[in-house]
Amino acid sequence: MDKIKSLRTYEIAAINLALKKAILFRDKSIGLNSIDKWADNWKHKNISVNKKAVTEIFDKKFSEFLNDLYSDNTINFENYYINPGELKTFKIPVEWVCCGTVEIEAQNLEEALEIFDNTKNNIPLPKESYYLEDSFNRREKDDEYYTLFNK
Repeated sequence: MDKIKSLRTYEIAAINLALKKAILFRDKSIGLNSIDKWADNWKHKNISVNKKAVTEIFDKKFSEFLNDLYSDNTINFENYYINPGELKTFKIPVEWVCCGTVEIEAQNLEEALEIFDNTKNNIPLPKESYYLEDSFNRREKDDEYYTLFNK
């Protein structure tokens, strides 16, 4: 299947999950619903997916399952599983933002801010901090930068 070779790992995973659900319940619509939800999830993250190819391959694999089911062949999910190939692990440098408070002794707020600005490199990080929602990202650098982490 040449179409499978053009798919990304997460698209193959979506097909496999949809197949598991559809085969378990013997219901194609459950698998198609799973693909719809998956595609919508990625769409909200602004990540492109090839929903058409995913659906076509799911249809073909589910049809193979039904043919085996109706012809009394032994049913084994591994017969329908799509192996994404050998996967490697990569290190991706990331960053996120935490916020908290520090205590500064001063005569007034203006002085406290000035003391902070002049001594911030010597002030310990807050003992209590909070993750700033939606701040987790990969470092925006060129490809060479990422290569350094994966030699």
